[in-house]
Amino acid sequence: MAKIAFRQVTKGFFKDNGHFDLVLDGLNLEVGDGEFVSVVGPGGNGKSTLLRLLAGLEALTSGEIRVDGHPISGPSAKRGVIFEETLLYPWMTVRENVMFGPLSCGVDPREARQKAEEWLIFLGLKNFMDKYPHELSGGMQQRVAIARAIVNEPEILLCDEPFGSLDWITRELICDEFLRVWHRTRKTVVYITHALEEAVYLSQRVLVMTAKPGRIAKVVDIDLPEKRWEERGLRYSEAYADYVERVRAWFQEESCKGGRGPGEGRLPLR
Repeated sequence: MAKIAFRQVTKGFFKDNGHFDLVLDGLNLEVGDGEFVSVVGPGGNGKSTLLRLLAGLEALTSGEIRVDGHPISGPSAKRGVIFEETLLYPWMTVRENVMFGPLSCGVDPREARQKAEEWLIFLGLKNFMDKYPHELSGGMQQRVAIARAIVNEPEILLCDEPFGSLDWITRELICDEFLRVWHRTRKTVVYITHALEEAVYLSQRVLVMTAKPGRIAKVVDIDLPEKRWEERGLRYSEAYADYVERVRAWFQEESCKGGRGPGEGRLPLR
């Protein structure tokens, strides 16, 4: 059984002019337990909508999404979300931000503090636990956001362009940190990004979506060393470059189709 399964998922909205704007159309997708999957595709084709549906933040128009065989009925602590904006509480210290989730779930304060500090140390923030978010760099803030998500011990991590606002060098470093977290925890990860190189570097599979309305057009399996942060020349290797070009070719093909699909005007059958 797949950890995550999308079955004929359709999502659309009525516009002010009465037209039905179809964002996702009959999307099918399976993600295995402990798998790291990235999703790429042309802008505006429903990638973030896919993630919000999986998080339980929006309702389907038709179809179903199942986790461990059970249909999603709303948000769940088993599905943690990391957004591009860190959304840290500015009046709380780094430690307090990470402790907030466990404390809200009734975890003993001593245990919550221990878990928070363990992850902050793992992510290289041992000396910044008593700092406030505004005292940290963008990369450090994203490390705190990762710690805040993972400390709640979700089974699934949903990431919507989490490192998109960072400069490229910092982004590469954070990607290594995130891979280390995934390798340690083996969480199931669904990662949305516009950066094709990042998708290849992080993932076991890259899913290329069609132009709007979004469906899965192509699946690219990535066979690179698992501990990629230990392979210093990996980003300059022929194998890595080949995967990036394969993903780019499919991405460009789908981008060229933009505007030709039935994205508007029809209401899908239930």
